[in-house]
Formats: sequence, structure tokens, C-alpha cells
Amino acid sequence: AAGDVVSEPDGAMDLGLHGRYWMDFDNGYIGVPHFGFMMHSDGVTAENVGDEKYSGMTVDLGWGNNMHPNDDILCVADFGFVYFSEKHTMTPAGGTEVETNESDFILPYFGLGLEGNVTGWWDVRVGARKYWHMYSMELNADDTDKYGYANTMTYLGSGVHFGNLALDVEINPDFVQRGPNFVSGYNQALANRVSLVYTFGE
Repeated sequence: AAGDVVSEPDGAMDLGLHGRYWMDFDNGYIGVPHFGFMMHSDGVTAENVGDEKYSGMTVDLGWGNNMHPNDDILCVADFGFVYFSEKHTMTPAGGTEVETNESDFILPYFGLGLEGNVTGWWDVRVGARKYWHMYSMELNADDTDKYGYANTMTYLGSGVHFGNLALDVEINPDFVQRGPNFVSGYNQALANRVSLVYTFGE
């Protein structure tokens, strides 16, 4: 309220490099090796509170597969691993520095997807991704927490197209499982993303 400075940035950097390559093996099969590397660091200084710094990196390496059984169907599969690590350093004003190290090794992850034309104007997509995590958090030399867990994400989408007009929807999978509000009391969106595109000049 008095216009005093509460906190100030103390450096920030984000750097990322991503690449993929399509390898056509004929017979409707395409291999897609991919690689990603990201690193970041940022900090903040707050008067009478202390200094806080974050720094970390992520490496993602995998292999994707695109398969076309026929002109109307696309099947995709992807697998690989991710390594993530981050260091958090907190130095309270007039206090002792506290350092936390966090890491997550995802080995492996895989994804499956299917897209096809139901009719000449209606397309449907389904997919899922599975991750196996090996997580570790080190609060200090004598206090390290390690555990593993898995999580799964599902996807459902649909599109319709009439001439130059195309409507595409990413449907919320929870809505499909639970039904509308008057059935289940579920109060979430029917769709996560919707796009409406009209192409001129064709």
C-alpha cells in the first residue's frame, strides 16, 4: 500500500532444444525418433524474507510410430523415458540456507492413439498415455524420500467437416465416464478445447 518493493527478481533463464525426425519405412509405417532437452533457473529476493532460487533440467528421449493400415485410419504409438531434476535453495533473512533436491525418472512412458473416419464427414480420435515414475526428494543428507507410482491420461476427440467448414472438439473423458450433471452431479466441462475453422479459397 505504501509503494514499497516486496520482492525483486534475481536472474531467470529458460533454454530448450527439441527435435524429431520422420523415417519412412514404406508399407504405411513411419518411425519418429525424438529428443528434448530443457534447463531453467530463476530466483527471487524478498526484503526481510530471504532469497529463493530454483534450477533444474529435463531430458526426454523416445521413439514414435505412425501406421496407416489404410487411407482412413492412423494408428500412433510412442515410448521413451524422461529424467527431471531440480534444486531449490532457500536462504531466510538472518537464517541458515536450506537446500532441497528433487528428481523424477520416468521409465518408461508410452502412448497409444487411433484416428479414423467414421463417415465421409465425421472423424473420431482416442488415445492414452501411461507413465511409470521413480521419484526422489532429498531435504538434507539424512532425510530422503523415495517412491514409485504410475499415472494414466486418456484422450477423446471428434471432428466434423462440411465443405470448407471444420469443427473439432477435444472431449473431456471424465464426462464420458460420469455422464451429464442431471445423472451424476458432475460439474466439469463437456470439452477441453474446441476449434472452428473455415478455409477460404478452396
